[in-house]
Amino acid sequence: MAVALSLFTSCAQQQRIQSDLDKIAQFSMTDLQAAQADAMRHNDALAMACYPVLEQWVAQLNAERMAPPVGAFSAFQAARDGVKGASSGIPTYVKIGCAALFIDVRDDMVKLVGFLASIGIKGAGALPVIP
Repeated sequence: MAVALSLFTSCAQQQRIQSDLDKIAQFSMTDLQAAQADAMRHNDALAMACYPVLEQWVAQLNAERMAPPVGAFSAFQAARDGVKGASSGIPTYVKIGCAALFIDVRDDMVKLVGFLASIGIKGAGALPVIP
């Protein structure tokens, strides 16, 4: 009885997690589309090159997710799939599509830290800078 209750609880939790993941996935797509529209309004070429690539990657990640787990074993496998997918890293096409935006943002951060240090903000030079 305890095993059955444990498996039922596990299934219910997995279904709730799946529902939450679906909500996050939809929000991510909506957020990327809004960011792309904003970049287009401001003629931000670097961001306009990156957001569609990120949208493609998020769509791919969403498509690769399996159906909600049926029980403990499929929940275990879904967790393994997620870990293995996350450990494979960022795809090359995303790195290429977003590299210019990343470098531009990094340069802006370096300038900001330099400015804060130049006006005497204590500890500004100690702020972490993205390599």
